[in-house]
Amino acid sequence: HGTDHLIPYAEGIKTIFTLHDLTPFSHRETHATLNRLYSRMMIPIFLRRADLIVTDSECTRQEMFRFFPHIPAEKTAVNHLGIADRFRPIDDRRETDLVRQKYGLPEKFFLYVGTIEPRKNITAIIQAFDRAQVKNAYLVIAGKRGWGSEPVFKLVEDLALEDRVFFPGFIDDRDLPTLYNLAEVFVYPSLFEGFGFPVLEAMACGTPTICSGISSLSEIAGKAAWFVDPLNVPGIADALQKFSRDPNLRSEYRLKGLEQAGRFSWRDTAVRTLQHYASLLG
Repeated sequence: HGTDHLIPYAEGIKTIFTLHDLTPFSHRETHATLNRLYSRMMIPIFLRRADLIVTDSECTRQEMFRFFPHIPAEKTAVNHLGIADRFRPIDDRRETDLVRQKYGLPEKFFLYVGTIEPRKNITAIIQAFDRAQVKNAYLVIAGKRGWGSEPVFKLVEDLALEDRVFFPGFIDDRDLPTLYNLAEVFVYPSLFEGFGFPVLEAMACGTPTICSGISSLSEIAGKAAWFVDPLNVPGIADALQKFSRDPNLRSEYRLKGLEQAGRFSWRDTAVRTLQHYASLLG
């Protein structure tokens, strides 16, 4: 079972290939050159070789048919991923205060979590935050630097937002649920996602969520997130203003998010995976 865009050649052995996304084909500009070339060369081979292709979302499955229409539908399946139990609302003030102090976080902030790279559309978040002009609010961009991250930091300098945009870097896994809990709103206008873990994690923590209404995010978030066009900066800014001003709106999307996240579990993912194995083995 190849779970990370790689499946070794093994003659006479049944194989499953998990396809997480096809962004090297659909969004070439969001990948480093070597990664893009490797993926475009090898993924077609893996798809042809596998006895079963599993995608994380129906969106990715349909994207696969668009680029590889020869693949028979009966050779494919969708298996949504899960959410760990540790992503939940946290009421322990000592725990939240410790994480706030550890990363030097402000009192009221919008949050993005993920690698800082072009596909995540972080420059649009910064532009929208600057445009929204929400009083006494900050923006926290949490995650490690990826390739092509320089324009993000330059934009903060160009807009003179150094005192209002925080870059705490990579967040320890044990601190991540608390970080979501501390945020006023989670913002994720990604250009494309094969699944979208951060959106699901934020909702499981009860954090009102604004995200792109495209790719798998609309499938995963259902009606529990406020959807925006990732290329429409004024629209993202308007959403930030709405959520900042309206506590009832935040409460509404907090409850919606908790309910939606409750539909995803790793146990269900594991059960479906075992069913795939059983079907291949007869």
